[in-house]
Amino acid sequence: MPKLFLSVRITENFFTNEEINKIEKELKKYNNKSEFLRKIIKFYLQIEDNESLINDSNLNPQNSNYNKNLEELKILIEENHKILQKLSSSEIQLKSDNYKEPYKGEEQEVQTEKILGLLNQF
Repeated sequence: MPKLFLSVRITENFFTNEEINKIEKELKKYNNKSEFLRKIIKFYLQIEDNESLINDSNLNPQNSNYNKNLEELKILIEENHKILQKLSSSEIQLKSDNYKEPYKGEEQEVQTEKILGLLNQF
């Protein structure tokens, strides 16, 4: 099994004082420096793998849910178009008793203010 040995200098030439302090604090959590470095390298490799997956899926939509989402969107558009055609040709009759009467006057203003207040929260 091949072995790879690393030597790292943690000095002010390469790191800020704040970074050095953070590294020292993290080192205290581990039994030795090698364990700390192995953990860092594994974490880095995971990040690299995740970034390459994201980049691959952006470049090659076949590797992602892109096709599935596109197909679902096409189906929804087709269904929507069919419903619109039926509505325009009067195949579907909408009953007015299915709908609530709209708010009027002061009630409507109160409801509108509530909705605007909720929208402002976002």
